[in-house]
Amino acid sequence: MKKNSATTTYHPYSHNPLLPFSAAGHGSDDLLHELVEKMHILQEQVQHEHEHAELLEQHEKELKEQVIEIQEHEHQMADDLTKEAKARKKLHNQIEDMKGAIRVFCRIR
Repeated sequence: MKKNSATTTYHPYSHNPLLPFSAAGHGSDDLLHELVEKMHILQEQVQHEHEHAELLEQHEKELKEQVIEIQEHEHQMADDLTKEAKARKKLHNQIEDMKGAIRVFCRIR
């Protein structure tokens, strides 16, 4: 510490070097407490945001699983549609063949 005069002491963290050390310390205590409170508030906010981020990651994972299930279901439905279209075409062709056979049968008689 460096003395500026007989009644004042220079404190490296005080804003005004001409203030007595005791006055600078008193203001610094208030400022320190204020900064500590702000730090605790910010730490709580960071913790809250971290927890929120974890929840969002979990929700994202669940949504990705749902998307995969939906895509698998869509693929299964597309396969079923293809099978049903083939079966419908086969039945349609059988009906057309039967119509032709009936026409031939009716023409002969």
